[in-house]
Amino acid sequence: MILWKLKKFYSKYLLTILFLWLLSFTIISCSKPANRVKNEDKKYLELISLGDVERDEGNYKNSEKYYEEAKKYLLKVEDGNDAEGIYYLMTIYYRGKIRVRFIA
Repeated sequence: MILWKLKKFYSKYLLTILFLWLLSFTIISCSKPANRVKNEDKKYLELISLGDVERDEGNYKNSEKYYEEAKKYLLKVEDGNDAEGIYYLMTIYYRGKIRVRFIA
């Protein structure tokens, strides 16, 4: 009797259960790259700020190390906003160009 009720229940709602499971699985799998992008952006911003601090203190070799590391993290971001990434790369290039002018 109980098995018959279970069979009837599953035959009636199996497609709905499978659809909801598939929907939740796709939502979870699609949200993972966005979280990774946020983490990479945070790491990039931390490294850029460390590079700025080192540059302000006059440690140009250390600041260059932080800038290079930040570029690596920025290039790891694949699904981010392209315009924002280009803006960050241009900022790094522009800051480097100014620093070279002041040193020379």
